[in-house]
Amino acid sequence: MTRYFRLCVLKAFLSGVFIITYAVQLFSQQTISQIRLLPPGSVVFTSGTIYSNADFGEIRYMQDADAGIAVYASGFSASAVGDSFLVRGVLSLYRGELQISPVLSYSLLGKGKATPAITLDNILDFSAPVYEARKVIIPCAGISSCEDNLSSGWYVLYDQAGNEARLAIFDNPAVVGFPLLNRPVTIEGIWTKFEDQYQLLCQSISDASEGDCHYISPAHLSFSQGLPIVQWSAPPGAKTWLKAETELSITIDYLGTTGGSISWSPDSLEAGHLYNVQLTQEDELGNTYKSVPVLFTPPAVATPIEILFNRKINTSFSDGSAPIAVGSSVIETDLVQRIDQVTSTLDVAMYNTGRASIVQAITRAVQRGVVVRYIADDETSNSALDGQLTFPLIYRSGTGIMHNKFVIADARDPDHAWLWAGSTNLSTNQLSTDPNHAYVIHDHALVLNYLLEFEEMWGQDTGHIDRRYGDFKTNNTAHLFQVGDVGIESYFSPSDEANCRIIESLRSADHQLLIGLLLLTRDDLVDEIIAAYDRGVEVRVILNDESSSSDALAQLKQNGIPVVTHDPSPIFDHKYAIIDEGFPDSDPQVISGSHNWTWSADNINDENMLIFHDQSITNIFRQEYEARWEELNSTAVLNEPMPGLSYYPNPASSFIHITNPSTLSCHVELINMQGQRLANTTLTGLQDGTLMISQNIPDGVYALSFNWPDHQLTRRISVLK
Repeated sequence: MTRYFRLCVLKAFLSGVFIITYAVQLFSQQTISQIRLLPPGSVVFTSGTIYSNADFGEIRYMQDADAGIAVYASGFSASAVGDSFLVRGVLSLYRGELQISPVLSYSLLGKGKATPAITLDNILDFSAPVYEARKVIIPCAGISSCEDNLSSGWYVLYDQAGNEARLAIFDNPAVVGFPLLNRPVTIEGIWTKFEDQYQLLCQSISDASEGDCHYISPAHLSFSQGLPIVQWSAPPGAKTWLKAETELSITIDYLGTTGGSISWSPDSLEAGHLYNVQLTQEDELGNTYKSVPVLFTPPAVATPIEILFNRKINTSFSDGSAPIAVGSSVIETDLVQRIDQVTSTLDVAMYNTGRASIVQAITRAVQRGVVVRYIADDETSNSALDGQLTFPLIYRSGTGIMHNKFVIADARDPDHAWLWAGSTNLSTNQLSTDPNHAYVIHDHALVLNYLLEFEEMWGQDTGHIDRRYGDFKTNNTAHLFQVGDVGIESYFSPSDEANCRIIESLRSADHQLLIGLLLLTRDDLVDEIIAAYDRGVEVRVILNDESSSSDALAQLKQNGIPVVTHDPSPIFDHKYAIIDEGFPDSDPQVISGSHNWTWSADNINDENMLIFHDQSITNIFRQEYEARWEELNSTAVLNEPMPGLSYYPNPASSFIHITNPSTLSCHVELINMQGQRLANTTLTGLQDGTLMISQNIPDGVYALSFNWPDHQLTRRISVLK
């Protein structure tokens, strides 16, 4: 056999192998619909067109004619919408979403293919596996939010039938910043599975108010003369009716053919019940449209709101209001005594438990026949929960932390139910030495509201498979309560936009804003604090330490706001703000709870927050704040005008001339946005002096800090060379 002949035979053989291999590949290739039926761990081989770019990070969404699937592979980062690929990989699940990951191999089949979207009006029509990972358009939708504009994060999306889903917003410049007015929108994106619910990954959004979209706004709730007022904005000319329900009863109230602003103020509802109400409209063709359901409760008679602090307070600021107890052991002693009186149920959501006395009291409750449930976090010390327990315990794990601190007692008993909450963990230092607070509220509806949150985290299934934590919880609680003369707002994170509610309260400040926080890391909250100061509000801030909130600390100082830190120890664990105490006509408020002013608290942690609208409660917290402020400052730190103090020129270029009107010496510092001291000088009493500015200091706005032995002032000054 000649060498040439052998080469021909070999080529023919290799060609045959290639043809057979290619045929096998074609034969074994599956549609996306077929691979979606396979279990995780299956090796799959499929093709499709890319329907998303880098909007959602490295993940891409690929579709064929009938189905879609997520593909997670760094090699796809250069792909574009319309590119078609042949992909071989392994099926896996990530937070409920089926995806191909890892990708074992892929090859480009073509470019520039069309990527049509499916249009459906009803979110429930999307809620089936056939639509998962596919591009969809909802032509008439609304977004529930208290924000002014869309930002990265997630929201509640609803359709014309009142159905809800999650809306995820990524850092897409075509979406972030979209004005969130009370109006309908057309929204387009990828429909995906997230844990046990569906969500839309937003790709584009536009105004739909000029079309024929039948839009009913989310309800606005208020109270007046002892009655709730529920109000909607809806298209006029349609037949309208309401459905209001509790677990005990269902009532239908027909409102007639009204439109525009629709108000409902029922006078026959029972206090202590949570009602779920939904507005329905029917047009002349018989089509029905529904609002998003809203949970609310009628005003309740006054019940005690009892406040405790574990550190001394400054009673010289009292208007006659007082906490029920103050001292290093009062919070622990009070809670143990209350637990010893529980008769039926006890539900505890506590980040950190280290005190055996608490667990012993719970054990005694179990021995009396009390049904106990306990949720703790798995990333911190819970030494008192080690060992054999007589009650069921769930450790929350996953992204974020279970940072709640609340106890619910006898929730189904209107006469004995109470809620214990605040900033305090149940550890030795937190209860005794770390500045903290707690409060006990006896309003039955608010207790039931916290029970809804607890049971969402606990789950209804015996194996707790359906429990929800962090960023896959839903906004399923009521938010506004009236207890006697006290208004209370209730929010849980991350489902209820607590950060946005903090901003609303900060913007309401007219006279005074006193803030005491463990952590402050959100730029938007820092901006609101500075904005309050700029409009003439007296602002003072206590932060726990220099390092954890360093950027915020620098910005506040740079803008002339008095701020002090509590470091090195003990930990300043409060999370509260006091607004307009002593000004009853300006809606005095206290923001309080477990919610730190951070990104994690608002986006991934389990947190709770209450906003009290009441002068007496605000005054009680003011007494606590002034005591902490006094012990952190051997002298007062004020920003009040000081007659005779002058500094010029402003803007300055190479020096600042300063007149010290006090008989005491004054140390003057020039501070930049990062909190760095760039120049300083000391002036003796009644002396003029000069603070020299180095040519290396760039143009900008700086803080000029004046420090006398008995007080401190901060002013702004510009440097312009």
